[in-house]
Formats: sequence, C-alpha cells, structure tokens
Amino acid sequence: MYQTTILPNGATILTLPIPGVRSAALGFFVGVGSRHEKAAENGAAHFIEHMVFKGTEARPKGQLAKDVEALGGYLNAYTSFDKTCCLTDMPSQHWKTGIDVVRDMAFHPALDPKELESEKTVIISELEGNEDNPERRLYQDLQTASLAGTPYE
Repeated sequence: MYQTTILPNGATILTLPIPGVRSAALGFFVGVGSRHEKAAENGAAHFIEHMVFKGTEARPKGQLAKDVEALGGYLNAYTSFDKTCCLTDMPSQHWKTGIDVVRDMAFHPALDPKELESEKTVIISELEGNEDNPERRLYQDLQTASLAGTPYE
C-alpha cells in the first residue's frame, strides 16, 4: 500500500516499499503538460524538460547523468498532456543521490541561453522522428479526430 506524505510546502510524496527489491525509482512530477499551454506556448513544457538536462546551478552540462550512471542508475524525463517528470532508477543504497539529482533538475536548472538554440534542433529532430513512426502517427491522428475541440486534440 502506498504511503502519502504531504510536506508543508504542499508537495506530495508517495512511497511504496517493496520487500526484496534493491532499487529505488524516484520521480519529480509537475502537473503541467501540453494541454496547459496556449497556442503561442505550444511545446514550452517539452522544451523545458529538455533544458533541465543541460546542467544545473551545481552540476555542469553532462554531470547529472554522470552522477547517476556512475552509481548504476538511469536518468530520464518526459512530458505528457498532463504532466512533466524527471525520474531516476537507482540502486537502493544510493537513493539519496537520486533524490538530490532529481531535486536539482526540478529546482535549479541552469537554463543556459547558449544551449537554447542547439536544443531546438534536437527537439525538432525528435518531432520529425515521430512523424516517421506509423504507430505514433496513428495515435496522433486518432487523438486529433476523437478529441477535437479539447486541449488533448
């Protein structure tokens, strides 16, 4: 059973101990995704998700992944319609490092203006790759047709 803890700042923490598992899955979820964006802001949440990997105030570009992977962990992020998430899976003995890295990404991204331009190319390439994926294309067309007039269109 999940345990829910609400911190004084309103953040909600969900924990689920699983006996015998020697890894810790950690994530920081923000309740903002593409459905919250106006047309002029389209893609902003996804863009920021990419930018947090470009370094933080305490960790230069590339150091976030190095800190996690050196301990046998995995680092990733994603943006959906309703949320943006930074996450890591770590060996359980390194859970504090996992939390520190995810916290750093969420609260202290560098958002280096020099990296903005280069990241545009990465995101455009990612979107173009989605256009070449038949399953992804079918999903997008179905989403558009079935949810017309909603933020999910």
